[in-house]
Amino acid sequence: MSKANAGHIIVKGSSRKGNVGGDNPRSIHRFFTAIDKGSARPAFCYPKKKEYFEEEVRRMEKTLASNMVHPERRMAYEHQLNEHKKRLDEIHESFDNAQKIVAEDPDGWAKRREELAEQIKEGVPSRKDVKERRVNPFANLRREKVEGLEDIKNEYRIISRAMGEESNVGFLQKEK
Repeated sequence: MSKANAGHIIVKGSSRKGNVGGDNPRSIHRFFTAIDKGSARPAFCYPKKKEYFEEEVRRMEKTLASNMVHPERRMAYEHQLNEHKKRLDEIHESFDNAQKIVAEDPDGWAKRREELAEQIKEGVPSRKDVKERRVNPFANLRREKVEGLEDIKNEYRIISRAMGEESNVGFLQKEK
């Protein structure tokens, strides 16, 4: 055993996240690709970043087309533009992959999303309790982490984005 791994057991296929992959056809780990690089959610879950890259690519192409880049920096600028385009293509590919996964079993994914929504509704205090300050926000956050509600919310967001549905868990909070 090498010193780098001394005292650590590496178990392939395990995860610290809620829904472990393996052979489960409705595992959220199927949505993750190489572009995600250890992120909490897949790239398609961040539409603002996608919009930023699209705008950045358009701006850079316009700058190159109007010859506003100094000739000494042109090659580096084109390289940066190609990197942004590659990243944007990977984000689009990530979303296409997610849609294919959902298309394999749309009813199953919808059912799983509804199950998660019910678990979130039951685990989150009502708006009235929050408004009247009957809930300690710090104790609530600690409880969410310990009980796994944080992972459930994350899974709900991923599945919702993949299905093209609303992913805001705030709408699931009960009124009373």
